[in-house]
Amino acid sequence: MSAQAAPGATVRLYLNGSLITSGTADQAGRLSVTINKGVTPGDYRIRLDDVDPSSGKVRARAEVPFNVPDTTTASIPAPAASSTGAGSPQLAAAATTAPDVSSPSAVIVPNITTTTVTRGDSLWRISQRALGAGQRYAVIYRANSQQIRNPNLIYPGQVFVLPAR
Repeated sequence: MSAQAAPGATVRLYLNGSLITSGTADQAGRLSVTINKGVTPGDYRIRLDDVDPSSGKVRARAEVPFNVPDTTTASIPAPAASSTGAGSPQLAAAATTAPDVSSPSAVIVPNITTTTVTRGDSLWRISQRALGAGQRYAVIYRANSQQIRNPNLIYPGQVFVLPAR
């Protein structure tokens, strides 16, 4: 994934609403993030927030859909970037398969864990399987709260990002 922001901007990367990492744009305003492994096939939303480092307030936001098919290649529709607030700096994101990792603004995420909900799954079962304790279902719920309206109702095909143990 690559992004364009104001030079030196602090940018946070979210996958389906779960914070994955943050980075800083280089002097040309470029930033790239590579996730080496752990993204399972499915539909995702990649969101970038340009954050004011002193207050933590979001100055601009961009979001693009991202599909990982069953094969190792990804298909990405044209970027649909949006910014928040009048007069806010521009932030643009594009999901790519080969960002420039030689740049000083390149962020490498070695591994994330995702899971796709199947029929009969519950947050308790997913937590038991992934985290070793069903009681930790609330951790999965909080990490994916933007796509779970009711923790008792999750649906087959939803892709959840699992927090680190």
